[in-house]
Amino acid sequence: MNCTSGGSIELQATTGESINFYLPFSRVKRLTFSGEGEKALSNGTLLNICENLEIQDAGVFRLGDNVKLNIRQHIIKSAGSEFDGDYAGTEIVLNGSGEQQIDGDFSAEQGFKSLEIDNSAGLTILNSGNDDVEIEDFIMTDGVVRTDDDNSLIIISTGTMT
Repeated sequence: MNCTSGGSIELQATTGESINFYLPFSRVKRLTFSGEGEKALSNGTLLNICENLEIQDAGVFRLGDNVKLNIRQHIIKSAGSEFDGDYAGTEIVLNGSGEQQIDGDFSAEQGFKSLEIDNSAGLTILNSGNDDVEIEDFIMTDGVVRTDDDNSLIIISTGTMT
């Protein structure tokens, strides 16, 4: 798959299901995880997402060990959905060409293990409520981070910033 054509892929697990997804490609235009079951990306996955990563519904989305996601647009997490990305070697890189956004609550146990910003247009923490984004290891290669009074980017006390 490439970034100039194609649509989105939606991976869904229903209540009571636990599915470990192995994706046989390294590039997808848009990726959505939905359903109320547990969804996980297999250990060692390297995936380039040309547009958005969306986490929907009340289920849990987990990143396995040594998963790297390069995302060119936004990360969107709906209220009630859960994210678990605190595994060894897990990295999320925001490297789009336009301003990128993280929308949703990624705090406490739902924070990021490693987040890199490599985008001169920057990142905006854009949430509808008082939602925070917590990071253990923050890498600022290029860009700026924008927040407001209700939304924060927090590097946890045991984390690093480079």
